[in-house]
Amino acid sequence: AAWALAPCRACPRGLLLWGAFLGFHAGSGTHGSEIVKGISYGPVPCIQGPPTPLCVHQDDFMADDAKPLWGARFRGDLQVMKALGANHVRLYGNNPANSHANFLNEAAATGLKVIIGMSDYPYTQAADNCGFTTGFDCYSQVKAQYLENLKKGLLVDGRYNPALAEVIVINEPDLKLPGIDQPKGWTKGIISAIDGMLDAEKEMGVTGPLVNFTATFSFGVCGLCEAIKDQLGLTAGEAPPPGLGQMAELRAAMLEPQTMVGYTPKNNLAKFYNERFSNSFNTANPAKDIATMFMPDYITLFPSVPVSIQEYHKPDLAMSQEADLKEIVKLAEDTELLRGISFFEFQVRYDKGGTEADFGMFGLSDNFTFATWTYFGDEVHAFCLTPVYDQSGKPLSSAVAAAFGGPGVDYDTLCIPDPAKVNLDQVGMVQISAQGSDSRMAVFVGRVVKHMGGMTQDQSGLVATAQPFVGSVGNGTARSFQELVDELGKYPSWASWDAEATCSADRNALAGQVAVEFGWVCGHFAGLNCSDIPAQCTGDIWTQADYMFSMYYNENGGNPFKNCFFGGTAIFENSMTYGAISSPCLVSKNPLFSALTNDGYQLVLSNKDPGQTVLYMRRVAIELGGQVTDEAAAEALGAAPPATLALLEAALKEGAWVCGLGGGLACPTTVTTTPLPTTLAPTGAGAVPAPTPAPWKPPSSGAEGLDSGTPLVMYVGIGAVGFVAIAVVSTVVASVLNARAKRQKRDRLRSRSPYDGGGSKGSDSSSVESGSDADALEGLVKRGGGGAEGGGAGESVTPQIFLDVPPFAVGPGTSTSLYPAAPVSEVTPAPYDSAFAVSSATSAPLGFSASPPTSFISPASSAASLGMGGGSFANAAGGRHLAVPPASPAAPGQRRSRPQTPQMQQQRPGAPQGRRPGVNRASSGGGSSGGGHGVRSGGSVGLLEVAAMPLSPESMLDSVQPMLGFSTTPPAVGLPAQTFGGGPAPFGAGRAPKAPVFGAGRAP
Repeated sequence: AAWALAPCRACPRGLLLWGAFLGFHAGSGTHGSEIVKGISYGPVPCIQGPPTPLCVHQDDFMADDAKPLWGARFRGDLQVMKALGANHVRLYGNNPANSHANFLNEAAATGLKVIIGMSDYPYTQAADNCGFTTGFDCYSQVKAQYLENLKKGLLVDGRYNPALAEVIVINEPDLKLPGIDQPKGWTKGIISAIDGMLDAEKEMGVTGPLVNFTATFSFGVCGLCEAIKDQLGLTAGEAPPPGLGQMAELRAAMLEPQTMVGYTPKNNLAKFYNERFSNSFNTANPAKDIATMFMPDYITLFPSVPVSIQEYHKPDLAMSQEADLKEIVKLAEDTELLRGISFFEFQVRYDKGGTEADFGMFGLSDNFTFATWTYFGDEVHAFCLTPVYDQSGKPLSSAVAAAFGGPGVDYDTLCIPDPAKVNLDQVGMVQISAQGSDSRMAVFVGRVVKHMGGMTQDQSGLVATAQPFVGSVGNGTARSFQELVDELGKYPSWASWDAEATCSADRNALAGQVAVEFGWVCGHFAGLNCSDIPAQCTGDIWTQADYMFSMYYNENGGNPFKNCFFGGTAIFENSMTYGAISSPCLVSKNPLFSALTNDGYQLVLSNKDPGQTVLYMRRVAIELGGQVTDEAAAEALGAAPPATLALLEAALKEGAWVCGLGGGLACPTTVTTTPLPTTLAPTGAGAVPAPTPAPWKPPSSGAEGLDSGTPLVMYVGIGAVGFVAIAVVSTVVASVLNARAKRQKRDRLRSRSPYDGGGSKGSDSSSVESGSDADALEGLVKRGGGGAEGGGAGESVTPQIFLDVPPFAVGPGTSTSLYPAAPVSEVTPAPYDSAFAVSSATSAPLGFSASPPTSFISPASSAASLGMGGGSFANAAGGRHLAVPPASPAAPGQRRSRPQTPQMQQQRPGAPQGRRPGVNRASSGGGSSGGGHGVRSGGSVGLLEVAAMPLSPESMLDSVQPMLGFSTTPPAVGLPAQTFGGGPAPFGAGRAPKAPVFGAGRAP
């Protein structure tokens, strides 16, 4: 099956499917059996737009600090996307100082693949950005950033996280490096950036399947892109179709970097292009335009390179959004090279205002919040979602669900307490009880069962138990949360109960709150010093908390809601559940998952079950680098086990029945040994002993018998050979059919409406803010106090963790004491039997702070805002220029007045007065992939391509608000280093930089 191991750019879908089934990496060619149904995601939590200052200064929504927006325990945006039928989520901001592992893991658990974008920071925002300081050679700047990305979650054991689908090297480079009429600049920037990213992979020793890279272009017309013109037979001065000119220029630079742009790569970029690169673009054009203006020529020019639409949505459609979305999805299904789309976008961007607020499919409502927390030093709220309606009166999200094939969401439940998310306490129960729904109360009760180490087996029994608690507050028969816990403490037969349940950190909680509760345990656990945590458990707060929480419960036992709750950051989980998180630090009775520490060993020994002891011994042998080769000898040792883990390790090293260690021979290539089972059956309902009245205790019976397992190697081998044979036959047939289908599709597409070659057919979208194209919040910063929107240093921010719903203490003989939400530094620690108190003390032994960091650039203070000067814009497609006078100065803290400029009126037949042909969504600076880490704007204001919009002074300057990070006239050199510190703004109070290099009417 060597053919299945080689990269395959134009393989039939059948071959890719068989290759995937057999475990082969069949290259990066086409989308195979599943097209991309993505959603663009930039959930800025600001509910007010201009002129209100932005509520955040960083836009890395993959970071843990944004978990209240996408986490399952909070607003659950990823779950909403999945309900709409999405299978991918496309991200923008990307701060390499932040870990993105938890977001990737959450997306994978939800069933979503992730498309990430590199930040604009190294391209246009850093003081040493490659756009202005290194002549568009971005190798070193991007390599450094990607190295940190790889270290902060993109890799798992040296391989790409399986949730990662694709990396956008840069978003809309044709509009920012420096503009569409300088293709040598942006092509050099892209290929040098990729060169650096490939070397970052080598430096990290990345193995396994490698993800695709792409550069996402605008849907603009590149009149100076020459590489495509001969292939399409265009005459001199005739522009290529939108987007295609940029893709052709990039391919030429990839294949001949030295000849085309004077760059000498360190890697074989031609090989990379043929094996791992895919094209992509953003557009606000409808499906019919993609089918007629783009795909026919694309199939001719790029017959083996897949393409995707990373932003797709035209808000002002004459037809329904659902019909258009279904049409573009059908086009992707029928066109092998079109991998799919990402709908633009998930949430309304109130912070942008104007027409840029027209794209989101969900708005925000302050009627209900899922959390109030600190996001990189800014206090923000996870407001609930409300549907946005299209012109036909149908929710946009319903149109997406209809096109993507998802069940959709229940809009009536988006802004009320969710039984899957509320606190497991009296407050949470009252919130759900008031809703009067048996099914929703059953969800709440099911969570309580799970927290007590149980698993629901009979849904009808669960509902019957939940019913008496529904509406009990309003009808005078109030039932308490303690009554529910007491009733479940009798171990009803409709659930199974695990004697090997243990206390672990709840991965749905916020890391900052877990750290606080971990600190509390460190200060209240006399049996263990937090400085003595085993080395394998010091990697992050989750493993540290796993160890301490489980040890604390093992020591104290009793009610899990008293000794394994920790403000809602812990869960007393069934071993079949906690085994899935593969934590090496949970100390439990389960030999398959208990920590390989002396504490874990002692707890397994307490089972007094030689079979379980042998299972644990075999794990220890594997950890030491050996294998048990004699089951009888292992069983003999299990019947009389050593007293400590150290003695067990010594016995294994000396035993002749363990290969690979000191006492045995080297392990052969294959070792015949009983495989470890993957689970232990939980204790069944019938095996549960009578409960002990007080104190509350888990069941004392052991797990049921173990099955040694059945070797599957022979069956898998036979199956694989059979599948390969079938695959070969399938491939031959599929190749013939696909070749004919391709010809038919190509002829059909071309017959619809061949591109006319004249003018600039393109997006009918609208302009966007500088520093972002149509969605991303490019590097934001709090405003300083002096000067005209600049000049002073930003204020210092002390990050604090807030509790959205006050914890509620429930336990035998305790009072139900509540305290209001408050910063953790203001809460006085108290024993857990009176209230779930929090404390920020004892952070020293953690190796990190319990509070999240403030900002990536300046840990002590936010950066100074910068002034705005004069400049000019140029429309590259038609060569027209519009001089824009400087904005008039404003008093400190006020917005400047916008300059008045005459409208440009150039009509196309049938176009409304005051509009001109659109080329692409107007875009300047920054870009969607961005999230610069400190400055408010994204970069030099690139070529402004106005897209069929009224060219009034107001609309023209929507992209040039006084909140720009620097002048509308790009400076000759990179921004000074003090851009990101406190103190004076680099350009003074509202002044433009001196000696601009671009005169009036000249394009950057």
